[in-house]
Amino acid sequence: MSISRDVTLLHPVLQEKVAALRELCKNGGFVLGIADTLRTAAEQDRLYAQGRTAPGTIVTGARGSNFGSMHQWGLAFDFFQNISGKAYDDSQGFFFKVGQLGKSAGLFWGGDFTKADHPHFELRDFSATAAQLRNKYGTPEAYFKTWPGASVSPAAQPAKPPGRRVMRRQNPPMQGQDVRDLQTALIKAGFQLPKWGADGFFGAETETAVLAFQREYARPVDGIVGPITWMALERWL
Repeated sequence: MSISRDVTLLHPVLQEKVAALRELCKNGGFVLGIADTLRTAAEQDRLYAQGRTAPGTIVTGARGSNFGSMHQWGLAFDFFQNISGKAYDDSQGFFFKVGQLGKSAGLFWGGDFTKADHPHFELRDFSATAAQLRNKYGTPEAYFKTWPGASVSPAAQPAKPPGRRVMRRQNPPMQGQDVRDLQTALIKAGFQLPKWGADGFFGAETETAVLAFQREYARPVDGIVGPITWMALERWL
């Protein structure tokens, strides 16, 4: 069984946090590897069977048929030390140290579970548990459709990250319908573009409005329109 390691199958906000964690690990001298990302129900059930009705040791208490794992909802990933022969060697405290870095990036570390799962991170910005997601959405596929820019299960489009393109001020300026949609949403949200309005060009006026919007509704305040900012803008799109 080979479960996906594709980060683009994760929720757009979690993708941003993975990128932040990678940068923190790089700066800290840790060689981070990403293991399981999105799991199907069948993959999760096969993991659940391990140590019960299949050979091996028990590795999970979540049944795939019950959508009991945050991996099935695109809100979790596992990690390892990407060094040959030392993937799960914790003699130097790798998992604790990376766990603290992940927490500083806004991730929930599995090492803090009652039954610790050190090589595991989750995003808990939107729901505390898989059970709450199941009660609200029913299935992961229904939940995936609520993601910014998504209309189908990410597993159906593994090569295409969900969401609109990331935008920022640059020279020459970015332009097009996504910029116009951004500007229109900013104006509807009360952040005016007094000189040109929704002209489809990402210039200084648009960057100023984005920064003001982020201070009010989204983080980080960096002028970059990524998945978190797009999600915050969703109600005005």
